[in-house]
Amino acid sequence: MLENETSLTIPDALSEVMDKTFLEFYDYYDSSVRKKLHLHGQHMQDPFGEERGTFQYRNILTRLQALHAKLSAKCSNIGALGDKTTSDNECSSDDSDLDQPDEPPDSVNS
Repeated sequence: MLENETSLTIPDALSEVMDKTFLEFYDYYDSSVRKKLHLHGQHMQDPFGEERGTFQYRNILTRLQALHAKLSAKCSNIGALGDKTTSDNECSSDDSDLDQPDEPPDSVNS
């Protein structure tokens, strides 16, 4: 189980999937935040007139970059050590652990 800063207990298998998925989608997250950087510091407008705070896109980008660096380093260390004690290397993006459908045997056409 993974203990984290949110005090949640996350099973190792789920944590591995979360890490792998974050790394796979990082470029998308990064580009989404960069597209909205011009809104940083602006007040959010609520249609009902409630105070909703301000956009914090620079802070989000900084946190994304830090998390990316942390997970990339973790994956590099796992790869360098050749550690296969975790599930097939949680940082790889191949789905080799998925069952592939069996190919039908070659049939001879008469």
